[in-house]
Amino acid sequence: MVIPESLINIPQYVFYNCKSLESITLHKDVNAIIQNAFNGCYNVKKITCQGVNPPACGAKALEEISRTECTLYVPVESTAYSTTVPWSEFTNIVGGKTETPETPETCAAPTISIVDGQLYIESSTYGSKCQYTIVASDSGNGEVEKNALVPLSGQYTITAYATAEGMYNSETVEALLVWVNPTIQNASNIITMEAKKAVVIKSNGNNLQIVGTERGEMIQLYSVGGALLNTTTARDGETTIPYSLQQGETYIIRYGDKAIKYRDPS
Repeated sequence: MVIPESLINIPQYVFYNCKSLESITLHKDVNAIIQNAFNGCYNVKKITCQGVNPPACGAKALEEISRTECTLYVPVESTAYSTTVPWSEFTNIVGGKTETPETPETCAAPTISIVDGQLYIESSTYGSKCQYTIVASDSGNGEVEKNALVPLSGQYTITAYATAEGMYNSETVEALLVWVNPTIQNASNIITMEAKKAVVIKSNGNNLQIVGTERGEMIQLYSVGGALLNTTTARDGETTIPYSLQQGETYIIRYGDKAIKYRDPS
C-alpha cells in the first residue's frame, strides 16, 4: 500500500484490522499517523518511510505489527528512527545507521484502464513512470480499387511497464483497447446505443476482464474453433468472465457489434 503524497496525516482507524495489508510506503511529507490507523494489520512485513524525520504516532497506531518480523526501511541519512518510539522498537531497521538493501526492489506492474473514454496507465510505485507502446491492428499497407471500402477494426494492442530510479523495471502487461457499438439486452427489448465507446480487455489472473462495460450488456466467450465457452451479463464499470484461460491460447469475444480476437499473453 503506497500512501498518496497528498495524505499528510494518516486518519485514525483508516486501515484498522486490514489483514490483507502486507506492506506500507509512507511519503516523505507524512507528518503523523493518528491513533489506531494500522492497528490489527498483523500481516505487514515491510514498512518504507521516505521522510528523514519519523512521523509522529498516536496511541496504538502500529499496534499488532510485529516488531521482529516486519522490516523498517528508512532514508540512509536519517538517524532519528532508531531513537524515536515506536519506530525504535523494530529490530530490523534498514537505512539510517545500517546498510541500504543490496538488491533493488521491483516496480509494481502498471494497470491499464478506461474511464469515460479516457485511457489510463499507472503504477502504484511512488515516483514511477509508465512506458507504453500502442499498436493498431489496422497498421500496414494495402491496395484497393476506386471507391472500394478499406475496413478498419478500431482495435489497439497496448503494452506497458513501470520504471523508477534505483528500482528494477516491472513486468510488462498487455491489454486490448477496442471501440464497440454495444447493445443492452433485457427481458422486453434490445436497446442499441448509438455512440461507440472504448473498452479495455485484459487478463485478470486466469480470468478475462473487460473494463468500461455497462450493466445488462451480454458478453460471450468462444474458442477459436467456435465453441461457446461462457456467457456473461456485464456489470457497471468492470466485468470478469469466469473462465480459466490457457496460456498462449486465442479466444473470440462477442461483445456488442464486435467479434474480438483475443490471445492470452500470460
